[in-house]
Amino acid sequence: MRHTDELSAKVEAVNMANREANRLYPILRAIFEPLVGQRITKKDCTLLARIAKLVPDFPNTHNLKVYGKGSEHIYSLSFTVKTCINYGDHMCTYHEVQVCICDLNNGVITRFYDNDQNRPTNYTVEDINAKREAARVAKKAYEVARSACYPFEER
Repeated sequence: MRHTDELSAKVEAVNMANREANRLYPILRAIFEPLVGQRITKKDCTLLARIAKLVPDFPNTHNLKVYGKGSEHIYSLSFTVKTCINYGDHMCTYHEVQVCICDLNNGVITRFYDNDQNRPTNYTVEDINAKREAARVAKKAYEVARSACYPFEER
């Protein structure tokens, strides 16, 4: 689908990233769940070789990339989904989401995150424009109300 404007491209990027995050979470959780209580990372936060072998190859295309053969830091294990959608002539928009799997303590899995990976995948340009308008109207009402309270030192 060729996009002519940034918003429609961004909507597609967000929906695509969310779909992939939703797809990956149960796959990755199933891999790591049997490893609770075990050390899965080296001191540099990368996955131990025997653990890295369990992780499937991720998509790596112009439009969709998944990063992560290790932990970004010592406290949790997560993977990044990044999308890139072209629009107009030579423009693109990106979106990234984290697929958070579990907490780590010195490289040992301690707790899994609840499946908060049910991200929406059905955003539309019309819906986003309606939400933007509602936010603009609400902001204006807030500013009017706040201004009316100014004599009473509401700032």
